[in-house]
Amino acid sequence: MDRMGIHRWQEGRLSPVEDVVAQEAFLRLRVNGRLYRRLAFSPEAVRPFVVGHLRAEGAITSPGEIEGYAESHEPPWIFVDIELPELAHAPEFADTLWTGCGAPPTGPLPTGAGEALPFTIPGDLLLRIPLLIKEHVQAFTSTGAYHYAFLFDAHLALRQVAKDIGRHNAVDKAVGQELLEDGRLDDCLLYLTGRLTQDVVAKCVRCRIPLAVSKAAPLAGAVSLARRHGLGLVGFLRGRRFNVYSRPDLIS
Repeated sequence: MDRMGIHRWQEGRLSPVEDVVAQEAFLRLRVNGRLYRRLAFSPEAVRPFVVGHLRAEGAITSPGEIEGYAESHEPPWIFVDIELPELAHAPEFADTLWTGCGAPPTGPLPTGAGEALPFTIPGDLLLRIPLLIKEHVQAFTSTGAYHYAFLFDAHLALRQVAKDIGRHNAVDKAVGQELLEDGRLDDCLLYLTGRLTQDVVAKCVRCRIPLAVSKAAPLAGAVSLARRHGLGLVGFLRGRRFNVYSRPDLIS
C-alpha cells in the first residue's frame, strides 16, 4: 500500500490529510518460454499467486511440478517465467488480459501535465451525485452485476448514463454516446460506481475529461497518472464527505 498526501472535503471545507491507497501491478506469466497470462493483480505474494493460479486452472496438481521459477520486477510490471514438464495437463496458452481490477494503459497519452481547464464545481454540489443516480441503477439493484458510468456537466445536469459488467466498458459506452450526440467531453465530469484504475484515468486523459469521481477507491497508479496529466480525481464520495486525490483546485 502507498501512503500519500491528499485533500479531504469534510464539514464544508478541504483539509490536507494523509491517506493509504491500494497498489496495483500487472503480471506477465510465461510457461516454457511462451506467454500464458497477462493480468492485473495486487503485487503481494507473487509466487503463491502463480502457484495457486496454475493449480486452480488445472495446469498443475502440485507445486513440485514447477521445475524452474524466475521473477523480475519492472514496475508496474512483474515478469514470471516458469518451466513445466510436457504433461497431458499442460496449460492452454492464451494471451488473456483480465480487466476486473484494471489494465495497464495502452495507446498513446499526452505528454506532460494537462493544461488547466475552465472547470470547477462546488464540493456541496458533488455530494448530491448519489441522490441523482438512484433512479438510474435499477439493473444493479436487480442483479448486483453491473458497473455504471455517468457524465455530468459542471451544474450536475446528467448528460449520459451507461451500464456494463465491466467498469471500463461502461466508461466507453458513456463516452461513445456523448460523441455520437455531438457532445463535448472537456466540460464533463465522469462518475463511476467502481474503483478508479489506471486504464480509466487514461481514458479520461485521452478524452480530455477534466474530473473523475467515484464512490469507491482509486488505486495508487491511477492517482499517479492523474497527477501527472492534470486530471481531477475524487474518491470515496459517500455521505457528507469525499477525498480529493488530484487537482483540488477544481473543487470550490
